[in-house]
Amino acid sequence: MGRPKSKIDWKKVDNLLVCHCTGTEVASVLGVCADTLYRAVEDKFNMAFALYSQQKKECGKAIIKADQFKASHEGNTTMQIWLGKQHLGQKDKQELDVGLKGSIPVKDWITSKSKA
Repeated sequence: MGRPKSKIDWKKVDNLLVCHCTGTEVASVLGVCADTLYRAVEDKFNMAFALYSQQKKECGKAIIKADQFKASHEGNTTMQIWLGKQHLGQKDKQELDVGLKGSIPVKDWITSKSKA
């Protein structure tokens, strides 16, 4: 007969994965073995846990980006600056190209000073 199947709260699983929890963390919260969770995902969704987890974590990233974008539109200047750096290539400092064209090489300068 075997053990009774563990009851999996899929909404809880999804919420934890969206928050970037690992499979072992999710299993711990559910009170099941990680292998039990992995098999349950394969049985229910016909895919490996790694792929299922990745899909949910990508949703979490999208939520974070949307929240950041919203914060920038609400006037959070720190977030506006950060997003500008991340997505628009903006920088805090300007790099100057200082060329030494026409300058005297150090060796020649020292030689000319010693003759004087």
